[in-house]
Amino acid sequence: MSDVLSAGEVVHVVCRRRFADDVRRHMVGEVMFVDNGVARIDAFLFVYDRSTGHFIRRPRMDRVVALTDSANVVTILPPRIDVESLDYAEGGPKLTLTDGGDFEMDISEFAASGT
Repeated sequence: MSDVLSAGEVVHVVCRRRFADDVRRHMVGEVMFVDNGVARIDAFLFVYDRSTGHFIRRPRMDRVVALTDSANVVTILPPRIDVESLDYAEGGPKLTLTDGGDFEMDISEFAASGT
């Protein structure tokens, strides 16, 4: 699996919900280590707050992600991305991951499908 993902790469992970009431979680961070289909990622967690209707950014910490789990959708981001500056911008039905500069990634297809 290390041929697919390597330490030092920046990734965005959507943890797809299994049930309608499951918490909507996304994370973005730097891959620290990959072994046997599992990645250790130093990442910010974004959790959907139902009371406000917005994603809340949680503190950065090490997280373990199973790369072989179909519930985890992993996107490799450009290497120039500064993880500290990444945040979500919401505008109407559109949800965008942005660094506040020239990087934007529309992830509204995930939000629209309820993940």
